[in-house]
Amino acid sequence: MLMVKKTISILIFLTALIVAFKFLDASFATKNYFNNTIADFNEQINAQPQDVLIFGSSHAFTAFNPAVIDKLSKTHSFNLGSDGLTLPFTKMVMQKALKQMNPSLVIIEVYPSALKGPMNDQSRGYQLRVLDKTSNLSLEKFTKVLKYYDSNEIPGVYSTMIRNHAKWHEMDLTDLENLETIETRSTYYYKGYRGRTLVIDTVAKPFFNDFRSREDYLKSEAQIVDEKANNELIDLIRLAKSKAQYVLLISAPDLRAKYHWDKSFSDALEAIAEHHEINYLDLNTKYDEMDLRVADFRDQSHLNVKGAFKASKFLSNYINENYSLNPIEFEAHEEAIYTSFLDDYIELRERFFKTAVDGELTQNIVPVSLEAIKKGKTIHFTLAFDQEKIAQSKALDYKLLVKLIPVEAEESLVDPSFSKRGWNYDKADIAITELKELNFSISTNIENFERIELSLYNKEKYQGVVGKRIKINEITFE
Repeated sequence: MLMVKKTISILIFLTALIVAFKFLDASFATKNYFNNTIADFNEQINAQPQDVLIFGSSHAFTAFNPAVIDKLSKTHSFNLGSDGLTLPFTKMVMQKALKQMNPSLVIIEVYPSALKGPMNDQSRGYQLRVLDKTSNLSLEKFTKVLKYYDSNEIPGVYSTMIRNHAKWHEMDLTDLENLETIETRSTYYYKGYRGRTLVIDTVAKPFFNDFRSREDYLKSEAQIVDEKANNELIDLIRLAKSKAQYVLLISAPDLRAKYHWDKSFSDALEAIAEHHEINYLDLNTKYDEMDLRVADFRDQSHLNVKGAFKASKFLSNYINENYSLNPIEFEAHEEAIYTSFLDDYIELRERFFKTAVDGELTQNIVPVSLEAIKKGKTIHFTLAFDQEKIAQSKALDYKLLVKLIPVEAEESLVDPSFSKRGWNYDKADIAITELKELNFSISTNIENFERIELSLYNKEKYQGVVGKRIKINEITFE
């Protein structure tokens, strides 16, 4: 009996030790966007099957927008791309996803640098995002770690606590998912896709002005797709074909392609695709059809949100012409997702609001009207004052505090930098530079407002509100 009690005590102790270790390991993990992708993927597949899965690197998750693909191809798709992901580690993402479903179409994004395993510290760091989401008991993980990481790196690969122990003071015991905060005023996120509104900088832009007129890739004797890369890609294709009805190889638009990529790369992918009876779509040969421009790129190798809209439309048309997917019926909220995306990021449809202002900030600073034009995530305001009174005021000594207070259902849309401070509103501090009317702009994710509040404070130092607050209710943009 004593031996049984001891055994039970040891088992309880070991179980508690394992649970504590796993908890601390999760606490030491680094925040990154792939954590968001996987959390979202698990949520999506619990709600509905995803019939099109996209795998690859940042070229994939910045180019192919499921909001567009779902709408135009009448399907449900998900983008499982991750920063700097190479083919050997893309296979691990695919294995895990395909254990959970049998999609109609698997899309594999490939570009030259992804063909080989990680070659430097930065690349090995990117692969850790996938390894951290893979069980430590996985034989595939063990094989990859031995192949691509030095012996002194292995403990850190298997344990984030060992890897990041020097950052113990940054631990967040309340966020074990380690999700990255997405700045949605400049980034559109949906089902793994992340599109930035940035446009390529003016220094790099002139170099690529002739990117559409360059006829072909560089030609050399180089063998870009060597035997190892060839085998890795074939393994991926076979894995995809084991679960999916269709497989598509694709290369996303990259400004550098016709300047730096070797033609042997696309030739090899064409040959591999043909041999395995699948298609290869090189979007770097379709610039004219997509009407891509330099301004559609956020940097030399990635599309911005408008460029991705063009690429996703082209891909959707290609899917419709070449594959028969399982038809779905779009629900109202899914229609709204696409419409909202167009309004906020592509068409930037203008909506208007105007009202008379009832009240005064001070005795001589009296707003008479507020006009607002909402275009995408930005609202342009014009606040007009009573001209007779303001001429006698000290308005230039103040700043105007503008609070945009959302309806309760949209409090989660408040800028994280404000909500972390306990504020349930977006705000802006506007210097008063004109006495006739004040023009200013505020970027916000909030769509529906409970009210807008206006108040003044001393521009030299905030010492509380000067005068009175004005509250503007019943705000509807039309």
